[in-house]
Amino acid sequence: VYKYFVTMIRYFTIMACCFLCQNAWSQSFTETSIDFGFGFGFSTPLADLKDRFGTMYGGDFSLNFYRGDLGSQFGFKLGFMTSDVVKEDPLAPYRTSSGQILSFDGLTANVNSRMAASYVGIDFKQNLAFIDKKERIKLFAGVGMGLMQHKIRYVDFTRMVTYASENYGKGHDRNSRGLYLEEQIGIKIRNRAKKFDVALTSFQGFLTPVGQVEFDTGSTLKEDRLDIGLGFKITWNLSLTAKEVGKDIYY
Repeated sequence: VYKYFVTMIRYFTIMACCFLCQNAWSQSFTETSIDFGFGFGFSTPLADLKDRFGTMYGGDFSLNFYRGDLGSQFGFKLGFMTSDVVKEDPLAPYRTSSGQILSFDGLTANVNSRMAASYVGIDFKQNLAFIDKKERIKLFAGVGMGLMQHKIRYVDFTRMVTYASENYGKGHDRNSRGLYLEEQIGIKIRNRAKKFDVALTSFQGFLTPVGQVEFDTGSTLKEDRLDIGLGFKITWNLSLTAKEVGKDIYY
C-alpha cells in the first residue's frame, strides 16, 4: 500500500509540473507594425453629390500604426477621387446653338470636364472578431474625419478658351470644401506577406462653396452642401517595421 501511495504521489507531481509548464510557455503571437497603405476603391454619389457627378473612383496613401495585441490601428491618409461623368455644365451659356465652345479666335475648341476631389484626414480601426482559428482574418470597424474639397476640372487642349482657364475657370469650377466624416466595416487580413483591408465605406462631406459668385448664373454662393458617398475599397499594407508580440495562454 505504501509503495502504491508513493507511486500515485509521484504521478500527480509529474502531471502538476507538466500543467505548470504548459501554463508558462504556451503563447499566441500577434503582429505590431508601422505600415504604408495603398488604397483604391469606388463610390456611388448620394445627396447633393449625385446632382453633380457620376460614379467616383480613386485611391489614397496612408501611414498606419497597427497594434495587433490591442486589435487597433491609427492612421493618417491623403487621397483623391475623380469621376468621368459631370452632370452640371457651367459653360452652357457660352455654347453655340449646336453645343460647341468657341476659342477667342472664333474656332471650335475641345474642352473636357471631369471631377477632381482630394481629402486629407485621420482614421481609427478596431478589430471586432476573429474569422479564422489562426486569428489572421479579423472583422473590423473604422471611423475617420478630415478635410475634403471637390470641383469641376476643365481640360482645354487648345488653351484658348477664356471661360475654362485661370480666374474665369475658377468662377465655373463649383469648388467646394469642408469637413468630412468616414465609416468603414470590413475584414483585415494579416498573414505576414498578405496584408489587406477589404471594406465597405461611406463618407459624409459638409462642404461650402469657395467662390463668391457663379459667373454663369450670377448667383451668390451661400448654400452649404451635404455630399455623401457609399462604396467599396481595398487597401494593401506594406510594412515599414514589424515585430511579433507574444501573449500567454492559460488552460
